[in-house]
This record gives sequence, structure tokens and C-alpha cells, in this order.
Amino acid sequence: MDLKDIRKDVEQTVIDVRTAGLLFDEELTAIRNSLAQRASQQASLRTADEAGNMAVMQLNQGDMDGGMASLSGAMGLADLSVANFQDTMLARALLAAMDTIDCCKMSESNSPETERELHDALRAHRDGLPGAREKAIALLNKCVKIYREELVALQSVLQTKQIFVQNMKAQGVDVFNAERFLRRASDALAQKSCRDATEYLAKAEKSAVESRQAWLEQVRGQLPQVEATVKEAKSLGADVSEAERLIEQAKVALESSDYSLCAELVKRGEQKAIEAQRAQVQKAEELRRRQLQAAQESLVTSTQMATEARAYNIEGWQNLDMKIREAQEALMRSDAFGATTAAKEAENLARQMQQAIEEGRKGADALQVQYTGPCPRCNQMAVKALQTGFGRCASCGFVYPFQYQQPQKQEKRGFGIFGKR
Repeated sequence: MDLKDIRKDVEQTVIDVRTAGLLFDEELTAIRNSLAQRASQQASLRTADEAGNMAVMQLNQGDMDGGMASLSGAMGLADLSVANFQDTMLARALLAAMDTIDCCKMSESNSPETERELHDALRAHRDGLPGAREKAIALLNKCVKIYREELVALQSVLQTKQIFVQNMKAQGVDVFNAERFLRRASDALAQKSCRDATEYLAKAEKSAVESRQAWLEQVRGQLPQVEATVKEAKSLGADVSEAERLIEQAKVALESSDYSLCAELVKRGEQKAIEAQRAQVQKAEELRRRQLQAAQESLVTSTQMATEARAYNIEGWQNLDMKIREAQEALMRSDAFGATTAAKEAENLARQMQQAIEEGRKGADALQVQYTGPCPRCNQMAVKALQTGFGRCASCGFVYPFQYQQPQKQEKRGFGIFGKR
């Protein structure tokens, strides 16, 4: 495309805008700046009121000539103040209309015709045309309808996204941040703030998409891990035919992008493989020992995260603690199947709390609390006491039960009339 073609396109755009009765962007910017300057001015009847009081004082003192002159001036000042007040309110009304039409994109009443009415009202106000005030009032009334329609539309979007996020949560996706943004969007709608609600809904959707992508990567990564478990069980003589069948079905589901089914089949295949391992007690002794060791290593991380979840009072820490206890009891019984199953469930629960725990860590680090003791892990004087009965080391991040006691003040003893007391 050469310069002549570009020039023709620009000229045609100018013609289209003028034909549609719209203002150019630079005109809109200039009008907005002018309105903002006018809307920021304060209109008051104070000067006119003071002039009126002065006139009354002159009349009471018998100065009829000066009093009537002052009254005439006060009336002029009052008329000017009223006009200034109306101009200020009109500027604020037009600014509100511009913001509403720019923000409320889902309202059915926010049509191209509404945009032309806005530009017509702005042009009339700028050029001082007759009927400018009436056009602004009519536009403002229409914007009230647009804003209410936008609130209804946003409420519908919120409900749809809540269902979407709940479905992902049921699949095992970590949706902590998405749920947090949805709660903020709900609060914004309760306060009738379309702009904030739109912003939080967009953030919720972005967070949900990112969390789902991370979950998909996790599902893809679990399949080879379970395959390795099945092969190891098969090498020890276990009958893993059912587990192999489920794994093959999981591969088909993965190729069909049915990730929820894939995750379920992988989980069932893993369970079947572990059950087959249990049936081969004599041949699977080495495998059992490895599973117990892996479960014990997994519990180290899960236990620390459970302690942090309890310290930060995160919802669901009781379920995580229950699974950890279940795994520990299975370890004490040398129950590899029970320990591995419970440890993996505890690991999954801990993973779902990861974002909430990170938020809790940030909150603990931000506490304005003096260091109250040495850390039992790194021995640094960097332990902060939390209100939940725990302490957190600001140096190594270790969290453990901690009760802070104020040092007792020694009672001062003096001397009385009968000696030392």
C-alpha cells in the first residue's frame, strides 16, 4: 500500500466520522479536559450571602441608599453563583456520561445511537448551542439505565464464572486466586461499582486459565510416573493387567483432550497397581520398602505445610492434618498401600493450599512484631510470634508451635521503718 492509498483511507475515515456526527479523538480529549477543569471548581453562595448580610446591616442603620445598592449587588452575585453551580453540575454530568458509556460495554442500551447522542451533547455544550442543558439531562437519564443494565449483565457473568471455577476445583485445579478475585468482584457489585467488578472478573478469568494450564501439565506429567509404577510392580510379579488397561484408556483420553477423564483413569490405574503390589507381598517387599520411604519423605513436606496452614488459619488444614495422621499411622503399621495413598492425598491437599500458604507467609513477614526468640532449626534470633499460637522464623521460614510469654518484671523492694521489705 503506497502513500496515496493511505491518504485516501484517512480522508474516507474523516468523512465517515463527520457523516456519523461523531467527534474526533483529539476533540474528545480536549472536551474531557475542559469538563474536568470546570467540574473541579467549587460553586458557593457564600459571597452573595455575605453581600446580602452587609446590605441588611446598612438598611438597619438607616443607610437606605447604600443598603439598596448592596442588595442589588448581592442579587447579581447570587445569580452568578447559581449559574456557576449549574455549569459545574452540568460538567460533572457529562463526565459521568462519558465514563459510563466507555465502561458499560455489555448494556443493550449502550448502542451506536447512544454514542451519537453523547457526541451531540458534548458538541452542544462546547459550542454553547441552545438546548445543551436539556441534551445533557436526557443523556444522563439514559446513562442511569445503561449502568443498571450493566450491573445485571455483570452479575450474570459472575455467576457463570463461579460455576466454571467450581467445576475446575472439583477436578482438582488450584483455584485459590480465582476464587479470591470472584469474591472481590461480588463485593464490587454489591457496592454497584461496574468498573471494579469488570476488572476483578477479568483477573479471575486470567487466574483460572493459568491454574487450569498448570493442572493440565500436572495431568500430563502424572501419566509417565504411574506407568513407571506399573512397570515396577510388574517386574516384581504383580498382576497389573487391570492397571495397564486403565493406563491405555488414560492415553486415549489424553489424546482426545479429555483431561478430566485422563486424570481419573490415571488415579484409578495407580490405585489398581498399588493393589496388585499388595497381593504380591513376598515378591514386592523391596517395592513396599521404597513406597514407605517415599511416603515418609512426602510427609515431611506435607507436615510442614500443614503446620503453616494451621498457623495461618487456612481453611481445610484439618483435612490435611487428618490425612497426614492417617499416613503416619499406616507407616507405623508398615502399610505401604495405606501410607502411599494417604501421603499422596495429603500431598494433593497441600498442593491445593500452596497459594494460600504463600499469601500467609507474606502476611507473617509483614507483621510489625519484634523478634521474640531463637529458631530451633537455624538458631537465629528471628522468630515472630503469630496470633494463632505459632512462631515463624524470618530467616529460614520454619513454623512451629510457639507460645510467647512476656518477661516477668522483678518486684522492686525497698526499706520500711522495720528494715528491708
